[in-house]
Amino acid sequence: MGTKQKVSSIKEKLHKLERHLKEIQNSCTHKTKSIKFINLNEGTRWVCDDCQTQLGFPDKKEIQTWVYK
Repeated sequence: MGTKQKVSSIKEKLHKLERHLKEIQNSCTHKTKSIKFINLNEGTRWVCDDCQTQLGFPDKKEIQTWVYK
């Protein structure tokens, strides 16, 4: 198998995995969530503990409580 075929195969597998992940995240009920630091550009977000979907932005008070745990 040549390099081009390997790359194509990997990209196809990634695409299928990303679709599968979206299906799982869309069917999740997001029963528990935590504040997580995403990166410097995005900052902190509420993230589902089960499926890791970003659910929203914590307010300042929630961030302060999270920082000083």
